[in-house]
Amino acid sequence: MTDENKLNAIAFVRTEIAILSEQVDDDERRAYHNRANAALFAIRAGGLITTDELLAIGNEIDAATEKASQQVIAAQR
Repeated sequence: MTDENKLNAIAFVRTEIAILSEQVDDDERRAYHNRANAALFAIRAGGLITTDELLAIGNEIDAATEKASQQVIAAQR
């Protein structure tokens, strides 16, 4: 059951990351950034992922945040 929980938890975080990367509104970008990070740290605190997995998924969040930030800037022009 733990493997299934791990996969489901990671899938949830990656869904939040995908939504984050599409944001063009700064408030929504911040909200999805915070949701993705909170979910990531919750699954780490629950012992479902390793530190390396935490860092890798954290990097995915950072990349999605950067993409969304650029889209927010472009939308404001």
